[in-house]
Amino acid sequence: MPLKRDLLHVVGRLRRDLDGDASLDTLARRAGWSPFHLQRVFTRVVGETPKQYALRLRLEGAAARLVSTDESICDIALAAGFASHEVFTRAFRRHFGQSPTRYRRTALRGAASDVRARHRSLIDSAGPCVGLFHTTIYSSHRRHTMPTLSIDRRELAEQPILSVRSRAGPTRSRTPSLTDWARHSLMRRRADSRSRVARSRAITRRARDCSTWKLESRCARRRRGRVM
Repeated sequence: MPLKRDLLHVVGRLRRDLDGDASLDTLARRAGWSPFHLQRVFTRVVGETPKQYALRLRLEGAAARLVSTDESICDIALAAGFASHEVFTRAFRRHFGQSPTRYRRTALRGAASDVRARHRSLIDSAGPCVGLFHTTIYSSHRRHTMPTLSIDRRELAEQPILSVRSRAGPTRSRTPSLTDWARHSLMRRRADSRSRVARSRAITRRARDCSTWKLESRCARRRRGRVM
């Protein structure tokens, strides 16, 4: 099982290689782990998959450049590693909830140039650490020193107390056994069988009544024909 310190090296390498090949197979091959194991450990520690982590850093860096420079959106998209302006716009809107043009127009409106530059430097330094604030690089299996306990013997004055006595009967709730389950299943099947028999008898009774009514109607028509 690799240590969290080793995983932090993978995170740092991924941060430095955002413009290069940051695929899961490449990271796993460089770290000497399997892709499945790297994906599982990375997600548990960082809170994101390697792909989500790299995409977030690219988008946050592009957003910082949008408000701190006068570069075109297409140049920023290509510099962030996106294939086209359309792909960058879709990913940006999914992450920030607005288009890059509107973000540039509304974010840090009226701020000075030094404030915008400081904002970009903070994003570049703090963005990769989001999700890692709870991570410790030391092993959790280290032996901790036990604090020294102090025991004092004291004579306490008499204190009034209130006690309530109650008789507890035998508990009726118990875990159903296999016999109870079989008995319940048999009773349920018998009830289903009785309901099916009752429905069958009702259908037979209705069919008999219908045939009797048809026979009586036919006899009545024949009598009327003979009378006429």
